[in-house]
Amino acid sequence: MKDNLTMKTLPESEQPYYICERYGAKMLTDAQLLAVIIKTGTRELRVTQVAENLIKELGDKKLAGLMFMSSKEMEKLPGIGRIKAMQLECVCELAKRISESKYRSKIAFNSPRSIADYYMQRMRFSPTEKCYVLYCNGAGALLGEKEVSSGDQKHSVVPLREIFIEGIRLNATGFVLLHNHPGGNPKPSSADVALTRKFKEASKLLDTALIDHIIIGDNEYFSFLEANML
Repeated sequence: MKDNLTMKTLPESEQPYYICERYGAKMLTDAQLLAVIIKTGTRELRVTQVAENLIKELGDKKLAGLMFMSSKEMEKLPGIGRIKAMQLECVCELAKRISESKYRSKIAFNSPRSIADYYMQRMRFSPTEKCYVLYCNGAGALLGEKEVSSGDQKHSVVPLREIFIEGIRLNATGFVLLHNHPGGNPKPSSADVALTRKFKEASKLLDTALIDHIIIGDNEYFSFLEANML
């Protein structure tokens, strides 16, 4: 029986481990980095070929495209399978958490950029629209975060009553609405504008300030506060 092709079947100078050890990980190509994670190929494909085929499957988004794929989608690709798909999914999740840890201490409710930076990696790759509410106290400290809706734009409903009840429970003085546009363009729709106005009016009655409504796109964001639309 023919064994699966591993990195050891490559010439030493082409082996990702050899290159990494001698020159550092920064000298590895995208395919070689993936090959280190995937580890083995198939009986017909070297591990680097499996990695190269995966990158081709990702298209124009290249490595970032991994963030848009579920493990179920990955495991259908030649040479990946269930275990390797889960390993790749875990690497993507680790990348998101590293990014979040970098920005969490910098979150400031008077800085839309700081909020967008923190949530960017979590939300920009989501295939569905998600909406979060961030609550703060009078000192501007984050009291809590709540996901209040998830779905496509036509069926995603933001529950106004539930959001204000949670704010009262936390004794919050203000909150920020935050949602993503899966298409990547953060420009607000007419529905986004109407929703913001609705929450703005309700916040006046309930004495809990709507500080901002931020829309996350593909590595860019829109802030109603910065656009003077609150």
